[in-house]
Amino acid sequence: MSKIAAIDTAIRLQIAKDGKSLSYSDKINATGGYEDNNAVEEFLISVAGRLRLDTPPMKFDWHGLDIARVQGRSMFIVHDLIEQHTRG
Repeated sequence: MSKIAAIDTAIRLQIAKDGKSLSYSDKINATGGYEDNNAVEEFLISVAGRLRLDTPPMKFDWHGLDIARVQGRSMFIVHDLIEQHTRG
């Protein structure tokens, strides 16, 4: 699977697992169900875990992202930020 497709799949699966219904134009914020930086951080950690399990495994350095920079961004931007911090 390509890097972009793997990231997209990881994001979509995590949103579904979290019981959210966000599209790429929605923002990752309280309205979208990720009410604070801790919730956003948990989301990013879970996406990183999903990418590690991909074939081939990918390393998403979620530590390199400023969580406050992610909060309030559209899922499209979040996807791009994750891509910038992912190797594999």
